[in-house]
Amino acid sequence: MSFRPFLARLGQRVFARGAMPRVSVIIATCNRAASLPAAIEGLRRQHYPSFEVIVVPGPCKDDTLQGLARYPWLRVVPCPEASVGRARNIGVAAAAGEVIVFLDDDAVPRGADWLALHAGAYVAPEVAAVGGHVWDAVADQMQWRLCVCSRDGLPDTDAAGPAERYQGRGADPFIYLAGCNMSLRRSAIQQVGGFNEALPANYDDVDICRRLIDAGLRIRVLPEALVDHAYAPNANRDGQGMIVDPYRLIVSYAVFVGHNPVPGAAPDAAETLTRRWAGSWRENARWRAETGQLAEAALPRFLERIEAGEREGLRLGAQPRLHRAFPAADPAAFRPIRHAA
Repeated sequence: MSFRPFLARLGQRVFARGAMPRVSVIIATCNRAASLPAAIEGLRRQHYPSFEVIVVPGPCKDDTLQGLARYPWLRVVPCPEASVGRARNIGVAAAAGEVIVFLDDDAVPRGADWLALHAGAYVAPEVAAVGGHVWDAVADQMQWRLCVCSRDGLPDTDAAGPAERYQGRGADPFIYLAGCNMSLRRSAIQQVGGFNEALPANYDDVDICRRLIDAGLRIRVLPEALVDHAYAPNANRDGQGMIVDPYRLIVSYAVFVGHNPVPGAAPDAAETLTRRWAGSWRENARWRAETGQLAEAALPRFLERIEAGEREGLRLGAQPRLHRAFPAADPAAFRPIRHAA
């Protein structure tokens, strides 16, 4: 049974009462000029009556900024470094919305009610964050359904339900939302100190959801709020999703386990986990080279990047986590999107 028609009708009734929250959609991007327009056009097709879109470009070397000039109604707030955690926080600080929705620059909402589904879930005051399922548009299969992660940083993107079993302070594993299709109350982001700015690429969604769970806040999963994820190449992977540079992935894991120690674990547990994680990457790299999936000539460089990521991740993970404070939302800064004709 699908609840989509019911949710759409509920949204329409709440729209009529003027009770729907003010929404800001944030897209962090870097060197994705080719895929970014599809994400923006997907937002222009949304039926939600009034929302803004904030694009946070990193240090782009392609023509991303020139492409954004085609959309003068966008709010563009640059990020000086290629850090997903920092980019998300910059977007939140600029946002005028009560609800902050995150969409990746290579993801497109499946339906015109995607944003209404997200926003409508916040009618329930106990809901702090909402996420939907993710369809891999390249492989033509479901990519992420019910996502959970263990306290030592091992994710499962297709866990058995119900979602409630992974919630509550100290839950292990705990529920998290796919960062390309999630939303949070601004007040909840503020409460947990924002996104972890030491995370360059991954675990930003896992980290903040862990903090929401341990703060006693509730997370809701809406399967109907689906996005199509093109899984575009980036600094970590190629166009087929194969990892070509593991550096930022290793750093992100080390920072996550360093900043989120397992209760009762030994003082050196984060280092032990990181070295084990890096070791599994080395084993995988050698296997890929043996099976022809990684060029033999590329193996030494790949192993060097694992070692560099391990070293930098341990350094960053040993430092205190920055807790970001955000200014109050400024309704006067709200710039509604221009909907598609």
